Amino acid sequence: MASTLAKDDGRTSCDEHDHAILPPEPFLRPPLRFVFRGYSIWLDLEQSAVDANGQGDLDRAVSDCAMMYNVHPIPAPHVTALYGIAFDDESELRRIFSSELMPVILEERGKRMRTTGDDLEGACWPDLDATGFLVDTEFEGRDGGTMDMSWAEITMRTSPEHEALLDRIHDLFQGTSRDAETNKHPPRRAAWVPHLSICYDNPEVKLCHKKFIKFIEERCPTLRGAVDESDQSSVKFSRRVKGKYFTHHSDFGFFKGVDFSSDQTQIQMAKAVQKKKKQAWTTID
Repeated sequence: MASTLAKDDGRTSCDEHDHAILPPEPFLRPPLRFVFRGYSIWLDLEQSAVDANGQGDLDRAVSDCAMMYNVHPIPAPHVTALYGIAFDDESELRRIFSSELMPVILEERGKRMRTTGDDLEGACWPDLDATGFLVDTEFEGRDGGTMDMSWAEITMRTSPEHEALLDRIHDLFQGTSRDAETNKHPPRRAAWVPHLSICYDNPEVKLCHKKFIKFIEERCPTLRGAVDESDQSSVKFSRRVKGKYFTHHSDFGFFKGVDFSSDQTQIQMAKAVQKKKKQAWTTID
């Protein structure tokens, strides 16, 4: 998905009353049809204003935004480091993640510590700076699109430190296309476009740009900087990455072909998702 600062160009369908937070749509929209492919490496961002139930500001942004648009919520707030990793042997993939990738991440952390003199408080990944937001739609195969999806996101900025890590991740996980002489994969074709997705929907009904701005302004005080168009600074706010998630996108399976028309189904699926998180995600602190 693209990751550039959004402007209201009329592509989104908003009605004339979107000067205020609109009530939820009357009916839950159909589940997301797009099927996520392969494995991904997720970054789990530090959250603020954590409540008694352990829910932080990003958790609430994801759940409240889904309620406002009346769509199925994203399973967890995250920034994707690498998507679509194709591997037949999951045990080997996990071995590479823990035995080869994590030493690289710790090595790069050590370099940053020596350069800055900061102990980094245990952080293994460079902080992510939010630069704005994006509400957009794309179709797979059209204008370079890779997914059939509408989405709303907080846009982040990459850096030389991030790119160095992404190069190493790419080299470890991008299939078998290694160069015979160098034993490395071809260079990445483009820079990383980090973003914190808040909401997904099918592409036929575009998410309302102004409604998302109002939602962040009125419901997400810790994220307001991302939508403050009067603030011309290049960094709206920064977030530290607190851990690494490694997951197969079967965890997104509840988006497809599930009847959410009854409360019982929603309860069952919520329990299933929680169970999958515990079984399929490995947290590296």
